[in-house]
Amino acid sequence: MTSGAPVCLTSRWFIKPGHEDAVMEAIQSDLVPQIEAHEEGTLTYYVHRPYTADPGLQPLPPTDAQLLLFYEEYASPEAFHAHVNGEIFTGFVAAHADSFVQANGKPYVTVTFVSREAGFARSRT
Repeated sequence: MTSGAPVCLTSRWFIKPGHEDAVMEAIQSDLVPQIEAHEEGTLTYYVHRPYTADPGLQPLPPTDAQLLLFYEEYASPEAFHAHVNGEIFTGFVAAHADSFVQANGKPYVTVTFVSREAGFARSRT
């Protein structure tokens, strides 16, 4: 285990139209299972897409259909750096960068580091 305080963040990625299925397949069958199996310092790693099952739940402001929202929690700053500089994440970016909206030749990503102040997670099983 690494030292330091836990690190939580959200990041927003934007899939190019027409690439949604390939990106989600790579995330679900490769990226997330690899992180779970090999990155002990990654405590939480959730990937979300806009919720469209109920048209009565309109997001405000309206959400881009190609949005991916990640919620991640790491045991420490060192664990976060190990993730973003590690083989699994850098390999995913290298293999799939062209499927995302680009800025300066790299996927355009927004990142917000957050500090958990309260809350809980309940198992859905």
